Amino acid sequence: MHKQLSDQSPMTDRQTQQLLALSVAYIMCDAALTIIEASAGVADLLGLTEHVLPGQALTSVCLPLLGYEAHLYAICARTVPDLVIEQINFEDRHGETRYVSLVVLPQESEPGLVVLLSDVTVQSQQQQRLQQQHHELLLLHEKIAAQNTQLVALNAELSQLSQRKSDMIAIVTHDLRSPLTAITGYARMLLDGMYGQLLPEQQELVQSMYDQGQHMRELLSKLLDLRRLESTELDKREVVNLNLLLTRVVFSFHDHARLAEVELCLAEDEEVLITHGDGDILQQAVANLVSNAIKYTGAGGKVVLRLARLTELPIVDPPLDARHTWGALTVADTGSGIAEEDLQHIFDPFFRTAAARMRGPAGSGLGLSIVQMAMRQHGGRVLVASRPGEGTTFTLLLPCDTQDQAASQQ
Repeated sequence: MHKQLSDQSPMTDRQTQQLLALSVAYIMCDAALTIIEASAGVADLLGLTEHVLPGQALTSVCLPLLGYEAHLYAICARTVPDLVIEQINFEDRHGETRYVSLVVLPQESEPGLVVLLSDVTVQSQQQQRLQQQHHELLLLHEKIAAQNTQLVALNAELSQLSQRKSDMIAIVTHDLRSPLTAITGYARMLLDGMYGQLLPEQQELVQSMYDQGQHMRELLSKLLDLRRLESTELDKREVVNLNLLLTRVVFSFHDHARLAEVELCLAEDEEVLITHGDGDILQQAVANLVSNAIKYTGAGGKVVLRLARLTELPIVDPPLDARHTWGALTVADTGSGIAEEDLQHIFDPFFRTAAARMRGPAGSGLGLSIVQMAMRQHGGRVLVASRPGEGTTFTLLLPCDTQDQAASQQ
């Protein structure tokens, strides 16, 4: 009987080769669900210990089809088109889990079934990995969302703390300024001999008291400047003539430079550059640079201020917007310079280099912080180049217009 069934093989050699080329195993059954033919790979796919023999019942060999007999007969009768079981897992002879897809179709020429079996182990494992990764991504997303919520709360708390700090600075500065003014005023009166001549020891002590009071007043003034600059937007935005601004700074430091025996000069430039912002803040930033330059240059040194329009944009991070005209305001001195390891910290509030603490006069350590914050508020940059013993050059880069451009915009 088996031979007779095999001889009437309902599949052609070409169809068989096509299925084998697609790595698809097959089982052929008659209308009674008895196996007529099976490819060699069926036993491995179904986890059987021996090859499937013709004449066996389909449901005894392919156990997942148990309970589907009515559906299978309906396929034979062509009342339903097919049966698809996408994923069946078996344990093979090596104890490993394999996944098989199963499709039952009617035969083309005579009553019966074709059962197609495909090994989808790799696809199933990949799908499981993708599902696991998707689950992990969902968990990560939830974790990030929770962290973002915490960050929002922390930022709100930091904003409140920052506002409290600013308020505290304002209160302390206001409360200290009046008594400090009185102390330095009385010390000045004593030094001027308004209450009689002082002995040398008394003169030295009162002078020290006056100098320290002045230092404290300078620190309070810088703290107020820093607090004012911490706002995200400028309170005032006006047309600022940078050439006139430099002239005013040089004039205001003329006597200070002369007493320190430092040559202070402004390199003339015929081109007038205009920027938009707070002139007082910009002048304070330049004044801080000039004050430091004079302080650390020493007798016989030189401080030069220069203003020029950039013809080539330097490489900075973040980059300069090439749509703007950029002006470079430089303050160069011939002083002691700054050590390389200190350059990355000089804009930190209250930072002073070791050389400045040992050799230079007392300072607040806030001047350069104010300069950097002023540049940020005006969309500019501050650059520094220095080598010990060769002086220091600070460059303020500001978006500008030439005088002709400014006139054409009015």
